[in-house]
Amino acid sequence: MSWDDVKDGSITEYRFRELASFDDDWWCWNTFSSGSGTTNNHRLKGMPTGATYQIQLLALNDVGESAISETSVTLAASSSSVPEAPSGLTAAGGDQSIALSWDDPGDDSITGYQFREQYSEVIGWHCWRRIHGSDASMTSHTMPELSNGVSYEVQLRALSSAGAGRPSQTSATPAAPG
Repeated sequence: MSWDDVKDGSITEYRFRELASFDDDWWCWNTFSSGSGTTNNHRLKGMPTGATYQIQLLALNDVGESAISETSVTLAASSSSVPEAPSGLTAAGGDQSIALSWDDPGDDSITGYQFREQYSEVIGWHCWRRIHGSDASMTSHTMPELSNGVSYEVQLRALSSAGAGRPSQTSATPAAPG
């Protein structure tokens, strides 16, 4: 993405977020430093092709945030395809945790996985979080530090060099042992 150079040395960073045509909610705000305050472009990576994106951008300085600028773009389909949604996704509540498991997709192009959750009491999804150390062979992950007795909806998606695939969804409720 690119924008007019505002020639404002007070800008310390920019924030952007996207809403993909296949998603229900805006993705989380991402930050990048402007360096000298004269940055006027940034390359977005890892976005699935064949989708339309709304993109919002704002600048920050010591005083606060600018107004949000918005645009949209459609990424043409690529010869590389994003991974399929994980199949066989299940979730089991543990003590302050949820154990996720899914079928091995047999897709060597997968470079990792991301998950996000929402609580029964909260409207909206949390940000996508990468499962550190995940790769094509991973088929399980435990989500720690959750609240017992709270119902969680969980989404899981695979990543590849072509971008993020569509998510699978499940739910579970952590519970204290006994």
